[in-house]
Amino acid sequence: MFPARTERRRAGLVRDTRFHAGRRIGETEPGQARKVEGTMATKKEKPLAERFAEAKGRVEKLPKRPTNDQLLELYAFYKQATDGDVSGSRPGMLDLKGRAKYDAWAKAKGTGKDDAMKKYVALVDRLEAELG
Repeated sequence: MFPARTERRRAGLVRDTRFHAGRRIGETEPGQARKVEGTMATKKEKPLAERFAEAKGRVEKLPKRPTNDQLLELYAFYKQATDGDVSGSRPGMLDLKGRAKYDAWAKAKGTGKDDAMKKYVALVDRLEAELG
């Protein structure tokens, strides 16, 4: 660039053509999405498996302990997402905790892996709102 033009630009006599209205040419207005090849660019959503793993970490850090029913629901969706449909025989009458967990998991039977992950993440979000 020529020195004289640079000095005139510094003095405000020449407008830099690379800038327009306080932003670079090609930038969008604040709050507007930028068009990319005919589609609107949106914030990329994390993959479901990643959101599921994050939800598992967040549920362990809840400030208050969820109720037993909420814990059983969490257990059922987690087991359904990781292991699939319930397997094995139902625990005996004296194993109340094992029997409750088995029954909760059996209620989620037939739910797909992705659906179970989505329900688990939604439940963790709801619990954070309620308990946090």
